[in-house]
Amino acid sequence: ANLKDYKGAIDDYSKAIEKDSSLSSAYFNRGIAKTNLKDLKGAIADYSSAINLNPKYLDAYNNRGLAKCSLKDYKGAIADFNFIIKNNPKDKDAYLNCSVAKSNMKDCKGAIEDLSKIIEIDSTNTIAYYYRALEKVDLKDYKGAIADFSKVIALDSNNVKAFLHRGDARINIKDYKGAVADFSKVIAKNPKSIDAYINRGIAKKNLKDTKGAIEDFSKAIGIDSTNSFAYFNRGLAK
Repeated sequence: ANLKDYKGAIDDYSKAIEKDSSLSSAYFNRGIAKTNLKDLKGAIADYSSAINLNPKYLDAYNNRGLAKCSLKDYKGAIADFNFIIKNNPKDKDAYLNCSVAKSNMKDCKGAIEDLSKIIEIDSTNTIAYYYRALEKVDLKDYKGAIADFSKVIALDSNNVKAFLHRGDARINIKDYKGAVADFSKVIAKNPKSIDAYINRGIAKKNLKDTKGAIEDFSKAIGIDSTNSFAYFNRGLAK
């Protein structure tokens, strides 16, 4: 399906299966084509057929798990990703996908366990640190989140989102000076970041820098004149 003629590809894979129903790769590839056509239920059926023919077809488990996630069958997805992990305990993608499914089920602790496994395997994995930090924020473990965002920044100093979220976490522990520093980093890298201006304004307001806070809220309004949150906070500062 290099030409993205997925319907044509499905027809050909179906003919291949008609002639040899033991072709697990034909079911697998037809599943991919169906996924690209958003026929996720049909794709899952094909990946399941591929697995029935080849019970250790880990790529089929992976794709089926992703399709199940898209259909919000998170428990089913976790079962598929766990099968991959059981057979390949160092598969970072399987742990990551499993953590996403758990996060969607609001199982923050379970997601953190999976992300921590990735970090055990690869201590420089910024994606794992970043997502683990977000899970810690959901658990209100702001200090733990700050530590993880800091690790991301140490590994990738251009990660604007890590600075932004670390600033938010710092506000939650009343480290307003640290928050201002983080939001200033974001603004230096992305001068159009409305969130950074608003949040820096909130931090400045808590530091009794009313003038600086109003300037930041006004900057946000200058970028987006429809932002009610910026107007609201500027009103509070006045």
